[in-house]
Amino acid sequence: MTRSRPAAMMLPHEGSGSGTPAWMKDSDASKTIASATSTVVNTSTGAAQLRATCFARIQAVRAPMTRVAAT
Repeated sequence: MTRSRPAAMMLPHEGSGSGTPAWMKDSDASKTIASATSTVVNTSTGAAQLRATCFARIQAVRAPMTRVAAT
């Protein structure tokens, strides 16, 4: 018996040459260094971004807004 159409779902093929690099296990030291570095960068850039955002909002509020009179 032959099928006239392919199955609706195919099972994954292990080792079929997907072209992705092999997974390598990181050492504990490299994990610690990577997380500490990214935390420091986020802390310093986060403060600068918050300062810029607050300054822009304060400047926008200082200018009086003109409104149409409602009766």
